Amino acid sequence: MSRCSNMGGESKQKESLFRKILGRIKSDFLLVKAPLLVLVVFCILSQLIFHTMCPFVIVFGKPCSGCGLTRAGMAVLQGHFVDAMQIHGMIYFWMFLILYAVFFRYILGKRPPLFVVLMILVSIGTAVYYVYRKRYGVLPEVMYEGLLFWVKRLLEF
Repeated sequence: MSRCSNMGGESKQKESLFRKILGRIKSDFLLVKAPLLVLVVFCILSQLIFHTMCPFVIVFGKPCSGCGLTRAGMAVLQGHFVDAMQIHGMIYFWMFLILYAVFFRYILGKRPPLFVVLMILVSIGTAVYYVYRKRYGVLPEVMYEGLLFWVKRLLEF
């Protein structure tokens, strides 16, 4: 009898934890719903107008330090781990950082310790990796002049 009642208690604990996690996700979504909507509209419009969603490429016409991270992330999600590493070598550091933050925020309900420090380190690593890729010519090619090119051309006219 006590074993069945214990299993019922475990089930209620799991359900309670699940409700807490969903509550955290819902509160965060409600907090960022307006900026998220703006981001979605920006992504759609910039893709339609400029054929890219990267603000750095739109303005400067050159790849940024994060160029390829989205493609690398999609490769990881599809199970193409080596391809992901070849597309952008920092993808696994960024994925670790995201999973670390999600685990602490939603599962444990706490602020992730050292998150800012880790974010700074991964950002610096991404910048260093960008310099490496630029030096050895392994940056993706961008087929767009950038808005600054057009502004300069307009001013010369």
